[in-house]
Amino acid sequence: MFLFLMLLWGQLPYAQEMQIYKEPIPQEKGEFVYLKNRRDVLTYLIAVDTLSEEVYFKDTSGLGYIRTGRTFPDFPEISKVPVRANSALVRIEQKTGIKYHPPYWTYEEVLDYIYRYKQRTELQLLINTLSIGFLTFLLLFFIFYSFVARQKLYYLYVVYIFMGWLFCLSMPNELPLPAKQFLTAAGIDQDIDETALAWMFIFYIAFSDELLGISIQSKSLKRIFQVCYVGLGLYGFFQLVIGIWHIHVPFLHEIYLGFRLLFLPLYVFILALVIFKVNSPLKTYLLVANGFMLLGALVSVVINYSDVYLYWGENRLIHATFLQLGILAETACFAFALGYHNTLIRKQRDEKERQQFAMERRVNKLTLQAIETQMNPHFLFNGINAVRDLMMKNEKEAAKDYLNTLALLLRSSLMNSRKEEVSLEEELEYVKLYLTIEKLRLGSEFHFEIKCDEELDTGTLLLPSQLLHPIVENAVKHGLRWKEGEKWVKISIFRDGVECWKISIKDNGIGRTKSEELKKADPLKSTGLGLPLVQEKLKLYYNLQGKEVEFEVLDQEGTEVLFTFWTWKR
Repeated sequence: MFLFLMLLWGQLPYAQEMQIYKEPIPQEKGEFVYLKNRRDVLTYLIAVDTLSEEVYFKDTSGLGYIRTGRTFPDFPEISKVPVRANSALVRIEQKTGIKYHPPYWTYEEVLDYIYRYKQRTELQLLINTLSIGFLTFLLLFFIFYSFVARQKLYYLYVVYIFMGWLFCLSMPNELPLPAKQFLTAAGIDQDIDETALAWMFIFYIAFSDELLGISIQSKSLKRIFQVCYVGLGLYGFFQLVIGIWHIHVPFLHEIYLGFRLLFLPLYVFILALVIFKVNSPLKTYLLVANGFMLLGALVSVVINYSDVYLYWGENRLIHATFLQLGILAETACFAFALGYHNTLIRKQRDEKERQQFAMERRVNKLTLQAIETQMNPHFLFNGINAVRDLMMKNEKEAAKDYLNTLALLLRSSLMNSRKEEVSLEEELEYVKLYLTIEKLRLGSEFHFEIKCDEELDTGTLLLPSQLLHPIVENAVKHGLRWKEGEKWVKISIFRDGVECWKISIKDNGIGRTKSEELKKADPLKSTGLGLPLVQEKLKLYYNLQGKEVEFEVLDQEGTEVLFTFWTWKR
């Protein structure tokens, strides 16, 4: 009859999951008695007159099932039951495998319970709230970070934190009542705490393996990890099944302790293998994190096995609190390890970029030297032709002076070609030697002029070595070659504002258009290497030094080549 009444009441979901107790209500407590039920277990109460079988009171207790108008709304486990003569109380509660005899209290005894309960759970409430809040922050932060990083390491860490967070929520802890009610209504209760713990260790092992590369360094540890994955997965699934369907399993408490007593020594053995077989700059973080976790687990097992509470003053701490603190410290250490991991990755990337830059610089330098080796034979080819022409004209003294000056020029060319940069003074001296040689060859109809602003310090201004020579040589060989009458080359160095200085090389030759036409008619007279080599040299100079030099060719009466050097890196 009572079961039928409950079904009509509409609050009994599955009769096969419930257990029923009937007991008399003590008369000596007064007009009302206060029944202290289980806080986390759904319980239905029916007070019945045993003579008339009249149901004169009904109530529901347990988290998530609070009715309005309770005398103590923060304590949903306490029910206020009216007392009648010949009355009995029927309790219908969820099966847990443990028979519980709730105490009947007077109002004063309830107040004493509430006072003592709050006094002994304040520290527990503080630890749980801060711990779960910290884990929630870590979980949310790394969820968003994993979407950005898109790395397996962060995905594993997120799932690992989630399982730890789920375990801390499901343990029999103290939380503000609205939070506890919400968790109970969502099904996050003690039925899944062992599953969350077992699967948390699965992802902890996988995360540690990915972080330190353990399986890569040790095949034996890889095999042990595979065994752990299977064992922890099956244990977690077993606990999940019996928790969801409330299956009664004999010796469940012994299974609970046996799992810990089996896994903890294996846990220590794995740590020992990691110490001796794994090399990683992050190993210290792993060992410190595991030290916290191991300490919390050991204290939790000892307290739970002893079936006692640990007190800090008046505050009572349950066994799972220490495991929770171990998880909290471990996740914090792993968060620091990930930060250091990112620092190492950045250092490796920076070092790789530095080596790549050094390699590119070396390649550019070798390329620049190769360009110089192209310029020198090009110049020698023209110089030998000039000596040959003088000898054929029987101008021996001119040829002798030409060879002496050519020797000085070649010596200067050899020295400067080994440098990335030379001073403007050295470059102008080199060009002056070259033009002197050309004047000896061309005679009085050719002259040159080099002018430099007095405010410019030619000894400190730098430019790529042998930059001006191919331009001057082009002016003489191509611009002035077919020129009739007076021939000249003028070089001007001047400042253009405060940000740059310029070099202008002008000639009064026939110009580029006419010169190109004549070269096409007689292609053996020129190799045409000068301007392309200068352009390539300036490009490599920018790659090496980061200094941009503007280069332009202007067609006027003859040709002008203008270089612009900036006083700062552009």
